[in-house]
Amino acid sequence: FFGRPVGFSGYDYIGFDDYRAAEKLTDYVIKKGKTKIAHISGDLKSDGKYRLDGFIASMKKNKIKIRKEWIIEGKFFPEYGYEGFKKIHKSGNLPEVVFCGNGMIARGTYEAIRENGLRIPEDIGVVAVDHRTYAEMLHPKLTYIDYPTRTLGNEAMKLLINKIENNQLQNKPQNKILDTYLVENNSFI
Repeated sequence: FFGRPVGFSGYDYIGFDDYRAAEKLTDYVIKKGKTKIAHISGDLKSDGKYRLDGFIASMKKNKIKIRKEWIIEGKFFPEYGYEGFKKIHKSGNLPEVVFCGNGMIARGTYEAIRENGLRIPEDIGVVAVDHRTYAEMLHPKLTYIDYPTRTLGNEAMKLLINKIENNQLQNKPQNKILDTYLVENNSFI
């Protein structure tokens, strides 16, 4: 398997550490001096849970107050970013930055921010954990943690070819966690 943890052993796995990626991005935002950070998650029955947990771990580690009204559970689709930001805006107390569970959530968040007369990044910043597909489409371009999916595919093929060529298909499963990378763009200052 590759890309997403399967929750059981016995199979090869190559992927990314969603928890660490979210923690890394939150640490970055905090190091830039921001402490009022909201989170709109993806599905908490999948990698959205690990991303939310990484976000919370960074906030606690840095002794930053976690505001329950700014933790919005969603799914990995734009409408959840849109509706999530509307809930945050309705609270009357705006964060400095919205951490989105992925680029699609960020897309909806951008729309809701603008609909409420706010500017990105001047009034509110937006960051996400994702790959570059949506990040590069948004304006201003999204600051995000990149999941290099091409590397993921290459590593999965190398592992499979090696196992086939060396007749190791029944050997002990291999697990490999790939690095993620911060891509600084213009959605956050």
